[in-house]
Amino acid sequence: MQWIAGLLALTGVLLPLLVNPLEYIGFPSLEQMSLAHDDLARQVKNQWQEEERVLRLSQPVPMPVRWKQTALRVMDHQELVAPPGLLIAGRSDRIDMLAGMFRTLYRRRLVILGPPGSGKTTLAVQLLLKLLRSQKEGEPVPVIISLAGWDTSNYPRMHDWVAARLADAYPVLQTDRYGRGMPLALASHSKILPILDGFDELSDDVRMDVLTAINSSLSEDDQLILTSRTQEYAAAVQGSGEVIPAAAVIEAERLTSTEIAEYLKRCRPLAGQHWQRLIDALRGESAGRLAAALSTPLGLWLLRSVYPSSADPTPLLDTVRFPNEASVRGALFEQLIPSLISARRPGRNPADGFPRRQWDSVNVERWLGYLAYHMRQAGMPNLAWWRLVRLSPLTTRTITLTVALASVLALGLTIAFGSGSFIRLEIGPWGGILGGLIVGLGGGIGLWLAFGSGSARWLEKDPGKAERLIRGVLRRRIIGGITVGFAFGVVGGVTIGLAYGIVHGITAGIEVGISFGIISGLTFGLTVALVSGATAGLTFGLSGGFTFGLVGVLVFGLIERAENRAMWNSASTPHSTLRADRTLTLVGTCVIGLAFTLAFGIISGFSFALAYALAGGLAGRESHAWVVYMLSVIRLAISRKLPLHVMALLDDAHRLGLIRTFGPEYQFRHVDLQEYLASSYKTGFIANRRK
Repeated sequence: MQWIAGLLALTGVLLPLLVNPLEYIGFPSLEQMSLAHDDLARQVKNQWQEEERVLRLSQPVPMPVRWKQTALRVMDHQELVAPPGLLIAGRSDRIDMLAGMFRTLYRRRLVILGPPGSGKTTLAVQLLLKLLRSQKEGEPVPVIISLAGWDTSNYPRMHDWVAARLADAYPVLQTDRYGRGMPLALASHSKILPILDGFDELSDDVRMDVLTAINSSLSEDDQLILTSRTQEYAAAVQGSGEVIPAAAVIEAERLTSTEIAEYLKRCRPLAGQHWQRLIDALRGESAGRLAAALSTPLGLWLLRSVYPSSADPTPLLDTVRFPNEASVRGALFEQLIPSLISARRPGRNPADGFPRRQWDSVNVERWLGYLAYHMRQAGMPNLAWWRLVRLSPLTTRTITLTVALASVLALGLTIAFGSGSFIRLEIGPWGGILGGLIVGLGGGIGLWLAFGSGSARWLEKDPGKAERLIRGVLRRRIIGGITVGFAFGVVGGVTIGLAYGIVHGITAGIEVGISFGIISGLTFGLTVALVSGATAGLTFGLSGGFTFGLVGVLVFGLIERAENRAMWNSASTPHSTLRADRTLTLVGTCVIGLAFTLAFGIISGFSFALAYALAGGLAGRESHAWVVYMLSVIRLAISRKLPLHVMALLDDAHRLGLIRTFGPEYQFRHVDLQEYLASSYKTGFIANRRK
């Protein structure tokens, strides 16, 4: 049975390579690249049109943020950036003009700067949608790419990082239709306009490394848009001594009190006398601290969210209660979540943008505060469902121990009560149980070696292009399976051999010890144990381990095929990736259980299915982490840190406009909102709101 399984597995490895080698080697055709370009443009447009609708970025009209070309020394020579006499300037509510100016730049590279809450990311989204709606033949697809997590030692080129993020957010690019090399091909051939968001959220050292990596990666045809807070970008430029070649740099200007008043009048055409009183005060000189608080898009969004048309905003004019800009901003943040929840009642239509459930505002503040605080502590600007374990008392080390113990139990049962599927031992029931426990422990170690967060980093190095493509095939198809099998075989074989040797060695040692003494008996027993362990380990590791590896290749090949066909009709979202991962985990568990049942017996099939289901989260990646996610959510719910239906909470927080999505990840709508929630949670302010 073992050699048949091995032959089938080897066929499963070689046949796809023989049938369609280009799919795995990673050289898509020009026709494939053109189709992928169009598919990607469609998905990006649909994705961000929906996000624009949910976040109400243009309702009723875009905010009139003014942008001017910077006077700071952070830009390349003007003659290398744009035609003579052209200075990039405009307004967010006149995006056509800004998009037209961007297209006139020599290299179409732009850096968007501004203080917190000034609308940098919003402008990037506006430009993305305008460029897509007016896309011309041959223009690259604008794609927003978060810079969070870019490690230049693993991704030395900007194109590598962009390709990795494309693969995560747009699964269509890695289906059988295009092959796994498509994301890198599009990025390397200037078919993507990367909009790199969140430069300021990187640490100081990483910012300079990223800026250097961007500059060293750019070819003549590469286009680029980057967003950052002004001070952080200026410090990175000064520290690295580099500017982005041929990139225009623009900065946001604060809104004047007159612009604020005109915008509110357009947003509240039927507003009553209370709103008119506020608008008149803004046009005068008596509301300076209020105008300062509302002089950014964040401030205006807070005002409109806290005070709908029917509400009375005039308490903000009270200079005793609100003597300065910070007090006005703090009051708006404090009332934000209760106001949104009370104003936007749950709806049944998925397309209406309203939340699906009725929430208690104090609980929502506390839960989001917990996430904001621990995300800040963990250095996580973005939140993905598979990273919830990092915010949970259930640490990765605990997960590892859980998987190892599960392996001990499952594989121990196989050895103790199976029919000798792995290795036949004639040491009685208790010896079988002991051997099973030891092999189970060895299996747990083997799983850690195969899936652990720091185990197979040698497979993740970034070699040359050809080597990387070949290694990608080996990693997925051959090395991974045989590594698992061999690690399990050697560790399990040595440990069970030692157990076998110790049992027989001690028995023999006692007999020898009667004649030659205790020390001689123990020495003889230890020698027997070591020899037996080494022999069993090599035999089991080379034969059984190799067989396990080949069966694993077949099984993981089937699972990879299932993954390859999942979620390719739309861009990844937090919910779509969670649903797909849950489905694939359950399918993979069943496939592994069936495969190992046919190869080694029903108890073996059950053991490996259980181990597979639990081992997925060890890697700390988004793939096959559903079981670990569920364990983390249950633990967080028991400790009252988060609700059991945490994804429903995040989905409704998105619908309320408190958070936004970046592909499969969430991000607080504004960094200042995250800081407010985190600080309130730390000080216990939210917990005391109900008292």
